Amino acid sequence: MGVANSSSANVDSSAPTITVTDGKPVVVDFSASWCPPCQQLKPIFASLTKEFEGRVTMVTVDVDENSDMAAKFDVHSIPTLIFFDANGSQQDRLEGFVPEDVLRSRIENLLNSPN
Repeated sequence: MGVANSSSANVDSSAPTITVTDGKPVVVDFSASWCPPCQQLKPIFASLTKEFEGRVTMVTVDVDENSDMAAKFDVHSIPTLIFFDANGSQQDRLEGFVPEDVLRSRIENLLNSPN
C-alpha cells in the first residue's frame, strides 16, 4: 500500500486535506526507497514517531506507490514533510532533509498551535 502508520489518519488522495480519525495532528512524510535524503531522514522520523506517540500521528507515503497522492499534495521533491492540525488542515511544510532538532521543533509548534 505504501502508507505506514495510517490507522489513525486517512490521507485522502482526492483532496489536499486529510481526514483525522483520532483527533491528533498528523505529519506526513512523502519519500521513496531510492532517495538518499529520504533514507537519511527515515531513522529520525521513526525516532520522533516513538517520541510523540499518542500525541501526533506520523505517516510515511511512498511517492512511487502513491504518485496521485503526491500530486494532490503538490509534492515535487522528496523528502517532503507536511504537517496537518487535528482538523486535517495543512499548517506547515518542509522540503528536503531536515535535522532532528528542526523536525522536533516543527512538531512541537504543531502541537502548540491553537487549532
